[in-house]
Amino acid sequence: MKLTKLRSCAVLAVATLAIPFSAYAQKKPHIIVVTHGQVSDSFWLVVKNGVEAAAKETNSDVDYRAPEKFDMVALSQLIDAAVASKPDGLIVSIPDADALGKSIQAAVAAKIPVISINSGSDVSKKLGCLLHVGQEEEIAGKGAGARMKAQGVKKAVVINQEVGNVALDLRAKGFSEGLGTNAEVLAVKMDFTEARNAVASYLQKNADVEGILALGPTGSEPALQALEEAGKVGKVNLEPSIYRPPFCKRSTRSRWTSRSINSSICRDICQS
Repeated sequence: MKLTKLRSCAVLAVATLAIPFSAYAQKKPHIIVVTHGQVSDSFWLVVKNGVEAAAKETNSDVDYRAPEKFDMVALSQLIDAAVASKPDGLIVSIPDADALGKSIQAAVAAKIPVISINSGSDVSKKLGCLLHVGQEEEIAGKGAGARMKAQGVKKAVVINQEVGNVALDLRAKGFSEGLGTNAEVLAVKMDFTEARNAVASYLQKNADVEGILALGPTGSEPALQALEEAGKVGKVNLEPSIYRPPFCKRSTRSRWTSRSINSSICRDICQS
């Protein structure tokens, strides 16, 4: 999570560098950050905190905006409103290029420097963004699948808390490729209890599942509790994806160590 916050600071710093010097002459640079991150998602809370910290460090006027739920119509409207206000820079996430492309291209056409983050690595350049800060989702997923395969996992499930997010779909696709067999995708809601119950129900119906790939803390934390209640901690391999969820140290105390797609980063953070 510390790494996520640092990345947010770095992105905002780059955004300020992309702004013409004339914009600094009379006022602080005004940058708007629009992401699909829901307020109930702990991952995006860290991103928001990073943005606010970077605003102070770069002496910028920054607005962070996000829809109340995963909603592409609402997200495109937020981007359109941001463009209409003529900021000095715009930072966006792109979970669905088909739904958001027109709004992002409008910002580029208006000569507003745009940087994409998190989702959209495959379309960022095409839409006119200056750069993208994030990972190659399919490659990352493939690495996680290959690692589970090496550990002997033959049947796994992917927990997806944002069905329709192309980035997560690509990561799930890559996971199946790396695993060498199709991994079923279990859609869950953002609510912790509902997600836990969905995972628990799946485990009851699929007693032979050997691995779980969560695509964020919203899925990994409920999944761990479901495993604990089912007495399967240590028996089912749980990958918490690229994020360092709060349960990392707790799971280690129970002789079960969570991993991440970037295992070296997770290790360093868990030891800090």
